[in-house]
Amino acid sequence: MKLKKISQALLLLGIAGFAAQAFAEEKAEKIEVTGSRIKRIAGETPSAVTVISAKEIEQSGKASAAEVLRSITANSANSYNESFSNSFSPGASGISLRGLGQKSTLVLLNGRRVANYGFAQNLSDAFFDLNSIPASAIHHIDVLKDGASAVYGSDAIAGVVNIVLRKDFQGLATSFSAGTSTEGGMNEYRAAATGGIGGQDNNYNLMVSLDYFKRDSLKASERKLTENQDFRAFPGGLFAWSANGGTYRINATQRQAFANCPNGTVKRPASDFSNPYSGLNLTGDVCAFNLASYLELMPATERVNAFGRGSLNFGNGMQAYAEALVSHTKTEQSSTPGAISNTGVGLRYNPATGGLTQDDNKLPVGNPANPFAAPSRFGYAFVDVGPRSARITSDSYRLLAGLKGQLGNWEWDMAAGSAENKAKNIQYNRINGVALAQMLKDHSYDFRNPANSPAATDKLRLTLNRESKSTVQFADFQLSGDIAELPAGSLGMVVGADWRREKVNDVPDPALSSGLVLGQGATATKGSRNVSALFFELSAPITKTLELSLAGRTDRYSDFGSAFSPKLGMKWTPTKSVMFRSSYGEGFRAPTLAENAQSNSTFFVTVTDKFHRNEKQRVPLSVAGIIASNSKLEAEKSKSYSFGTVFEPSANFNASLDFYKIRQNKLVTSDDTQYVADHENDARYKDAVVRDPDTGNILYIVTSYNNVGFVETKGLDLSATWRSNQTSFGRFSVEFDGNYTISYKTQPAADAEVEQYVGRGISAGIYPRYKAGLTFGLEKGPLTSRIKVNHTAGYKQEQTPGQDRVASGTTVDLFGSYKFTKQLDVSLSVLNLFDKAPPFDASFANRYGLPAAFTLYDMRGRYVRGTANYKF
Repeated sequence: MKLKKISQALLLLGIAGFAAQAFAEEKAEKIEVTGSRIKRIAGETPSAVTVISAKEIEQSGKASAAEVLRSITANSANSYNESFSNSFSPGASGISLRGLGQKSTLVLLNGRRVANYGFAQNLSDAFFDLNSIPASAIHHIDVLKDGASAVYGSDAIAGVVNIVLRKDFQGLATSFSAGTSTEGGMNEYRAAATGGIGGQDNNYNLMVSLDYFKRDSLKASERKLTENQDFRAFPGGLFAWSANGGTYRINATQRQAFANCPNGTVKRPASDFSNPYSGLNLTGDVCAFNLASYLELMPATERVNAFGRGSLNFGNGMQAYAEALVSHTKTEQSSTPGAISNTGVGLRYNPATGGLTQDDNKLPVGNPANPFAAPSRFGYAFVDVGPRSARITSDSYRLLAGLKGQLGNWEWDMAAGSAENKAKNIQYNRINGVALAQMLKDHSYDFRNPANSPAATDKLRLTLNRESKSTVQFADFQLSGDIAELPAGSLGMVVGADWRREKVNDVPDPALSSGLVLGQGATATKGSRNVSALFFELSAPITKTLELSLAGRTDRYSDFGSAFSPKLGMKWTPTKSVMFRSSYGEGFRAPTLAENAQSNSTFFVTVTDKFHRNEKQRVPLSVAGIIASNSKLEAEKSKSYSFGTVFEPSANFNASLDFYKIRQNKLVTSDDTQYVADHENDARYKDAVVRDPDTGNILYIVTSYNNVGFVETKGLDLSATWRSNQTSFGRFSVEFDGNYTISYKTQPAADAEVEQYVGRGISAGIYPRYKAGLTFGLEKGPLTSRIKVNHTAGYKQEQTPGQDRVASGTTVDLFGSYKFTKQLDVSLSVLNLFDKAPPFDASFANRYGLPAAFTLYDMRGRYVRGTANYKF
């Protein structure tokens, strides 16, 4: 509290100091580094910042900035990309620094906020889609690995990713690339061009960057590891075909296949689907089919991005500037056909109660497909309706206009703009649960017939259209300069204000909201708010070797209230080769509009039912969940600490080691569904777990958003770079970057015991203890080559019995380029040079048919990409 009062007083004093400040002489040009608004001649700040240049992005061999950012060691866990087809935010890619979730990492574009993706990840995680940035327009990316709410406001708890685009360009540069997997599938094509006119002599510059990208899909049937969906040779692995091709459920352990397996399904012994790890032994036979031809390891994607910027100098340091970013992304996904599980229970959203309607989809007596004298439970896939597929389109724009200038030794900058993302998800071949119930009664759908009439399948088939729009309008103003001369240098200060209006409207298809769709989650969000803020920052050189910094920001939200965020920093350079840095900051994350506005969601999640009346059924099962928003939520609060050292004994070598600790309190979350299932008999969870009275299976779990518990993580970042002097063989380099998570503790539900997540694979996510990259480089004349070794630690697998531990993963990437002329250079990259399969994870294989954690790895195998760049 004392720090808060001091910071607020300094904010007022700083503004007064500016009013009284006399003009001063011009100083040497300074630069602004992400994490501080104060420009410095020296690039190092009290907080650790990783800078990824456009050249490094190209030499990574990755297709986009999103892929590069997802590969950095600070992105250790819990981030998703478009490969996750079951996502509530399909088609998008985000980043999760320190494993704290995508909503706790702030992404900026040229230092300012952008519109979040229209669809929230995990129902409530608002984030920016990294796929909407044209790679050809990127100048560099700053990754601040420290809390920065005192500078940028909400969401900057785990850190900040600032994507800095080109500010000017002269001439014309083009780039063409193509890539393919050596195992086949997933072909990629990219074409880009950047052009600009004007320069300092003309007092203006106008530049435009265009980027086109297309990637074919990769099916599970195109990889040896996934083509037969039989993982029984691996620890914990099961036979992952679907047994719901046309199968009667006689009882909990006995199955019987239809007399003639329909729709191309085949008869197999039910024992193939037994689970030896849980003691579930099935008898009889089933109609089954391989899911590999339906499952996708990576969806097809097409992107068109454009960025333009113009600037006009008026003289006397004044400049007008404008920016425009436009993006269109289309993603095509395919999945398995809609189905009735062998329990016969179907769940649909109930608009009257906000809960779920349970359909008892049994074959009635007299139905031609029912050979029994009683209603029969059965499993059936509607293959003739078609695979469930989706087309996701995302259209984004960001327009900004600003004016900046100098007044003596003060610089001022003001801008206003608007940004928007429209996301649309058209889902095909969903099953109409109401029509199904009627067709079971009137026998109008023949479950034995592999070729029902178009009229019958059309009656079942639904096409859904989910649309969402996320917008932000903003304006900001800041002043920066030196307010006094201290014995060791100038006392720098920044003061400023900003305002923005956020709005989101996520609308499900009427068929979902009216309760027609069988077995599909749905989410709806509608809300808006205004945010205003005042901020300041001071940088004081106490001595020639010691610099202290202080920042503070107060944010006012129209929905939940206010938050003040201070930050202290220290940089001590006792010698030219050694620097120590430290920081302490307090931050906050405002509840997302999905968490505290009008929203309601249903979803499906895998839990282990420890209280099932049949011990053999106490295995991981997919159940439904219901979660509602809470308008009384408070903001999450955080405290972050960092301490580190930078060692640079020569121009050839530098290294840094940084310790960090972040604690997030008043965590906005719903009670963990697994925790609720484990504590079903507690009074506070009375009626939260709803079971099928016939089978005893969990049908759904009811939760809501609350401020519960905390999360605390701490760890070490180590980086080192060595570059040789020029030799007859060229100039060699070695670079290392690694993250080691010491601890990741959290309280998954109110009053729950604190759990240690690091090194574990659990329902809440995958938390490897360390992640590292080692790069060897050589530059000789026109030739540049790099070899990078990527390593991710293994983890304890706790979601599926039969596998105790998932192995670590190591891949090697190769890059080489040759500059033929000043205009032309050609490069070749090979990702995963030795075509190494990712480490097997039984929990992903048995649930999704994908045998590796898709938050950490992909299944493309060895991937080769060639690129040609030409400058006119």
